[in-house]
Amino acid sequence: MERNRRGVCHAFQKHGKCRFGAQCKFSHDTSATNQEHNSNSRPCRLFSTSQGCKYGTACKFSHDGAGKQHDNLARDDDTVSHELDTWKKEVTQRQPLGFGLGRFFDQALQLVNLENACRQDVIRSLASDRGLNKVLELVSQNFRGMSEKAMKHAFSTQIVPFFRALSEEHVMSSPLLERHLGDICLFLYGVGGTRGEKLFAAVIQALTAMMPEPNIAFFTSLEATLAVLSKVIEFASTAKVTPIYEAYATTLAAMVTPQVDEAADLLRCQSEKHLDSINKRLGIGKVIRNITNVQGPDVERPVFALQRSHPGRLVNGSPRHDNDFESIEDIQIMPTSEEIQSIHAEYLPLQDPSSWHKQGIPGLLDRHFRLLREDTIGQLRDSARIELEALQGAGPPRAHGSNSSLKKHTYHNALVELPKFDPLRGLEFVVSFDQPPELLPRSRRKRQEWWTDSKRLEGDALICLISSTQAVVFCSVCFPDDPSRRPKREDGDAPDPHNNVPSNVEDRVRVIARPVEMSEESIGHILGTFSQTHFQGGRSLVEFPGVLLPAFLPALKALKAISKKNDLPFSDFLAPSQAGEADEIIVLPPVYARRAGFRFSLDSITQDKNHSFDPSGLKRSDIENLQKTSALDETQASALLSSLSRSFALIQGPPGTGKSYTGVALVKTLVSNRKTGNLGPILVVTFTNHALDQSLEHLLDQGITQIVRLGSRSKSERLTDLNLRKVAEKAGKTKVEKSEYGKTRGQMKDEARAITEHLKEMTHGTLIIRKYLARNNVRHDAQLFAIEVDKEGFKKVRHGSLEDRLRAWLHGGRQIHSNLPTQAITGVDDLYDLSHVERRKLYNHWLRRAKKPVLDAIMDRVEQFEDLRSNLDNIRNELDLRVLAQAEVIGVTTSGLARNLGLLRRLPSKILLCEEAGEVLESHLLTALLPSVEHAILIGDHLQLRPHVQCYELSQESVQGRQYALDTSLFERLVDAAGGGVRLPFSRLDTQRRMHPSISELVRSTLYPTLSDASSTLVHPEVTGMRKRLFWLDHQYPESHGGLQSTSHTNDYEVEMTTALVSHLIKQGTYKPEAIAVLTPYLGQLRKLRLRMQSSFEVLLDDRDVKSLQDEGLDDGGAQSRAPLAPGVQKGSIASAVRIATVDNFQGEEAEVVVISLVRSNKEQKCGFLRTSNRINVLLSRAKNGMFIIGNSATTQHIPMWTEVLQLLQMNGNFGDALELACPRHIADDMRVTEPDDFIRLAPDGGCVLPCTQRLGCGHHCTSRCHSQALHDAVRVLCS
Repeated sequence: MERNRRGVCHAFQKHGKCRFGAQCKFSHDTSATNQEHNSNSRPCRLFSTSQGCKYGTACKFSHDGAGKQHDNLARDDDTVSHELDTWKKEVTQRQPLGFGLGRFFDQALQLVNLENACRQDVIRSLASDRGLNKVLELVSQNFRGMSEKAMKHAFSTQIVPFFRALSEEHVMSSPLLERHLGDICLFLYGVGGTRGEKLFAAVIQALTAMMPEPNIAFFTSLEATLAVLSKVIEFASTAKVTPIYEAYATTLAAMVTPQVDEAADLLRCQSEKHLDSINKRLGIGKVIRNITNVQGPDVERPVFALQRSHPGRLVNGSPRHDNDFESIEDIQIMPTSEEIQSIHAEYLPLQDPSSWHKQGIPGLLDRHFRLLREDTIGQLRDSARIELEALQGAGPPRAHGSNSSLKKHTYHNALVELPKFDPLRGLEFVVSFDQPPELLPRSRRKRQEWWTDSKRLEGDALICLISSTQAVVFCSVCFPDDPSRRPKREDGDAPDPHNNVPSNVEDRVRVIARPVEMSEESIGHILGTFSQTHFQGGRSLVEFPGVLLPAFLPALKALKAISKKNDLPFSDFLAPSQAGEADEIIVLPPVYARRAGFRFSLDSITQDKNHSFDPSGLKRSDIENLQKTSALDETQASALLSSLSRSFALIQGPPGTGKSYTGVALVKTLVSNRKTGNLGPILVVTFTNHALDQSLEHLLDQGITQIVRLGSRSKSERLTDLNLRKVAEKAGKTKVEKSEYGKTRGQMKDEARAITEHLKEMTHGTLIIRKYLARNNVRHDAQLFAIEVDKEGFKKVRHGSLEDRLRAWLHGGRQIHSNLPTQAITGVDDLYDLSHVERRKLYNHWLRRAKKPVLDAIMDRVEQFEDLRSNLDNIRNELDLRVLAQAEVIGVTTSGLARNLGLLRRLPSKILLCEEAGEVLESHLLTALLPSVEHAILIGDHLQLRPHVQCYELSQESVQGRQYALDTSLFERLVDAAGGGVRLPFSRLDTQRRMHPSISELVRSTLYPTLSDASSTLVHPEVTGMRKRLFWLDHQYPESHGGLQSTSHTNDYEVEMTTALVSHLIKQGTYKPEAIAVLTPYLGQLRKLRLRMQSSFEVLLDDRDVKSLQDEGLDDGGAQSRAPLAPGVQKGSIASAVRIATVDNFQGEEAEVVVISLVRSNKEQKCGFLRTSNRINVLLSRAKNGMFIIGNSATTQHIPMWTEVLQLLQMNGNFGDALELACPRHIADDMRVTEPDDFIRLAPDGGCVLPCTQRLGCGHHCTSRCHSQALHDAVRVLCS
């Protein structure tokens, strides 16, 4: 009967029930509806046009009955191959196509929409000479002389299909097709732009004629036109300054108007994105505005302006050095020799935008590039200058501008050996240097152990070659001992000269390195100054331990690339033209959510179905409904909906309020709306690999499995198979990609072989000088190398090889001082009349002149090699893009994103979600804002830790650094309107579920007045063995200093007291490993605590298998239980039972009990790291059940936040000079400890001094003092 009913019951389809039940006259069978969704939904008006629908199977409307476009999708491979071959034959035809031109471009469009290999072949063919002839036939038509009807026909049947093919989203984003697309766009532009002017004038004429009745065809044509115009302006540099293109953009902008029809409005949104990109490149402002400014009253405040020299010119108009430019695009990232020696301070932009030499987004990028470079490269520059002055014997180094506390290791008598050019990695070479003097007396084995333990000169370590002649080259160490990090050898490759290079056991240590930047100057120094075996002067290798290029180089390169592209989104928020603290900002919904009828589905996070949300107007009832139907609390529900309704959303999450939980709910919601909003993969970005692993694992727990993780630093086994490299291995290259890959690899090998031959030539000084003299000075050549006849006709006999002759001449000559200039020496008649000094000077002159043409040839080859390597990367990126496009979520760190910026910029990702955004430098977040992003969500807390900077003088903690404030995150700047920016609305999570209320009160009273406690925190258990769960143990024991070479501090009393307290807590038998955390601000104290706890042993209770515990092989010595251990327990060091960390590395973590060692204790009241409220906040908010602070209150009490904390503790009796212990079995015992030994005296086994009153399992009396039941059960006596 179901089949005989009329249609489907909409009530049953929507709600799963119908009030008419079985009597309903409509069908309740929804299976047919689900199987034939397209046929029952509204028809797609885009698909019904001749051009088809660009959204393909992702379209929400029906494609049923659409004719030939639907048939195209069902074509088999043979049919497609035949049609492609037929079309390509037309490309190669010399004769014009005439009336067949429209069919030709329509067929191209259909082929482009089929599959990857076909798409790649079509665009490559159009970019060929014959293909461009067909494009020329199209654009050379006399559009002005056409009638309106003829123009309309040419536009719709020829130009629009052509533009649609070029603007297909996979074509626009393809790295492999970028060069070919660029060739086509440059051809369209023509010489001087005349061809492009003519074409776009005709296009605008046709679109204007369609304007009175805008329909789907109109917006389809408009969107394709704007996409192509955007690409033409991108590839043709002169188009950016050609006035006619500004006029075209303005005219087209007037056509982009909101539409009621959903399909048309979707195309309008896409058109606005292209238009925004055009306007940014042309510099004529923006059509789309994301914010509305309501200006507050202007308040004039007098400011004393100090004169500052802008970049590229000092007060006298000259630059500071050869790397001082106005544009960051011209700045070499690594410092030059002249920059290292410069006496002038670098130009560093202040926080105030009015002082910048560039305004808007260019000024913002300029500021963060220069400050980030100073924070990283500045320290290297200063350290290199100190070493250079030492080599030159200049006495004590200048103190000017040196703020470097960077640790460095210097190795002497550096020499470059065995330069080679790898077909994949480029130039590599061996650097040898003298073994450090302290290692010379040691054996080879001891030397090996020392180098291994010291962790020096490991892979990716940054080093610098410096000579007394001011030659400076920055390099990075390769991975000689790790086969996975070395290039794989292929069949036919020559033997690698770097295999089996002796490393660090000989008197000369050797490492393999490569230059950071392949500049002519760097390669010249490597093959010249640092390769000379007879070098007069000093040469050193300087290592910067802990400085890794991947940590900062990608971000600096990314900022330069973004500055060149000038396509950063959200410019009205990031760098508004006018802003102030009084601005009230209205943030509109993201562009994709502004189209007519759009609603977010919330079904993935709610209990009921068909729950949706209109982002255009958030209402109180929306929040209440979501709270009722989901697991979110009120502030979490509000934050989630607010984030969906703002294109740039900020969520502040105080400690324990569920930032991660809210973030997961947001990602789940957005993933479920990917198809509706055509969102592309969602980018989840964090600062650290640890945080990224945690975020992605939370998503896996929620059933989101279509995840791809970028980067190789993950420690999560669950994410191993989701790594991009693992996933990409399963995908295959297309025929075009295989062909391009093989061709490119072959060309790279050819270039590498040619460069290698040049390198060999450079290393043979005698031969290269001989060739030079044979070409330029025959007389000198004959005197040194040929058989010479004297004036009397006798032949002079030359003994030995050419090298021996040259060496004998070079080492000969009179030992006298000579100031004869090089030019005079080169014209001497008899080389043997020259003094020793003059011979050396002439030899160096010959060597420089002889090597110059070879070096030029090498650089030409290197430039070609780099182009080929870039093309190879594009081929790999093409495959990676196909993988990433299928992901629901892409996880990446900020540095990983910067490294893969070229790849990720091509993705159609509209959403970026950044966790712990308060810890991320603004420069790193700017690189994460891809041009495609329409919706940015930052989750963090600016009241917790700020971003870490290396240079103290650039941070807010420094009086001088406040004018730069590099450690102000983008999150903090937008919440507080710092630095003259705008203030954006933000959501705050207000219910914490971590801390007991007595602990949360410390941060509530000082920082978060609206923070409330969840009811679950009221029942947190007491801390076993302690009278109070919260206490400050005050003391007066002084701190110790780490010495002149260290900025760290320690406190021996706190080390012993902390160890004793942790030991006491472990003895309670209540806490499993890692339930207790020990926190301290200083690394020096961290080391002492770890060493001390590693030497102290206790019985540790654990739920792991006994065998796995025995496999750890713990030492049987030390203070242990008095009787053998029972199964299910282990003995081990205290350090293995607790987490020991610095405060800065514990943000986002928590523990049941936290013990804090403050370290600082001095009469000067210097409290270092502990003076900032951000760090204090993190310190006090990690504990769930109990927290114990050990410190000198007199040192910290002058800090405002510490003052409030101390007052709260004193008011509640949680402060004193003695810590009260509690025996769980003898409650009345009064035990107060002030010294570490007091724990042994009062509670030797964690209870009290009374004997244990219980019997053992065997029936004997327990001989131990009062102890926990768990430890009692663990003890057994061997009975006969």
